[in-house]
Amino acid sequence: MSYSTSQASHAYLKFDGLCGSEREKARPKKPLCCREDVKTIRILSVDGGAIRGMCPATILAAMEEQAGQPISEMFHVIGGTSVGCILTSSLSMPDAPDQPMHLWKPKYAARDLVNLLYAEATNILRRRWIPFPSFYDVGSLEDVADRYAGDTTFDKSIIPTVGVAFDLIEAKNKAFCSWDKDEVFLRKDILLASAAVPIIFYPRVISPFSSKTPTRNSYFLADGQIGAGNPTAIIIGQARKIYPKATRFEVVSLGVGVVKESLFSGLMNPLKTLMNLVTRVIDVGVNLQSSIPEEYVEELIVGHYTRINPVVRANASFTDTSKENLQALEKASLDYLEQNADQFEELIKRLKKPKD
Repeated sequence: MSYSTSQASHAYLKFDGLCGSEREKARPKKPLCCREDVKTIRILSVDGGAIRGMCPATILAAMEEQAGQPISEMFHVIGGTSVGCILTSSLSMPDAPDQPMHLWKPKYAARDLVNLLYAEATNILRRRWIPFPSFYDVGSLEDVADRYAGDTTFDKSIIPTVGVAFDLIEAKNKAFCSWDKDEVFLRKDILLASAAVPIIFYPRVISPFSSKTPTRNSYFLADGQIGAGNPTAIIIGQARKIYPKATRFEVVSLGVGVVKESLFSGLMNPLKTLMNLVTRVIDVGVNLQSSIPEEYVEELIVGHYTRINPVVRANASFTDTSKENLQALEKASLDYLEQNADQFEELIKRLKKPKD
């Protein structure tokens, strides 16, 4: 079954039953870590898009509230890039990481993340008086990451979690996986690297907190949106490595909203400042990159694929930290879920069932 509200803008809630064993892909020959004998795995992927992360945060809050369960109980693997990495990593962060794993509970609910965006938006994106070496104050963002993530390590995640950044040396995406014990990173380092949007913030160099490799590796990284604004395919690939016997998938991919206006409106206005031109170009990139994986993801899985990407109005810039913009993004997301209530309810019913 397929449902679409706006095929032209790629903003839709989509359910596809993908049947047929001929579409099942080969499993990795040497998985990093074989999990229990799971046949159906649930994967959550969240796009990058800075302040427009209010859209997936709102949807995640609605999912938890309607299901009566935390995200970590509904999915096997979660992950994202940029703000998507921040959201998913926060939802898998344990409240007491020093306690035994079976006692872990999520430190943050999705509703907490909605409130965080309202409270910290201006600190996450604080403009510098002198736009060098970046337009926005990296120190302010680091302070937010330190206050909310502290010194917890990424390996201490309630469920397998993936953070996607872009490796500037290798010129390809780098997926940091919480189950990788060879290199253990501080959670905040991965969050900051994944959100290091070029020009907006400068790139970051991060090193493992602890490492079992002979040499200590360092990574020169930038925002994962450079290579994958929508990281769904990357996260599916990583999930296959730890669930090699899975034959069916329940994949939920959340976008940061599609701006419903001419992609190039305002770019030719000579009165625009350089800052506005740069952020508008990146806004265009967010729109385009979020739609690219659609044509590929369906070929990767057998099962259900759900893409939720609300239509947002003009001026919903990814750098607009005003309360009015945040409220507009939240309202657009809630309106979208209401318009597609039947499809969303069916999704929640599937996610509420016990995991394999």
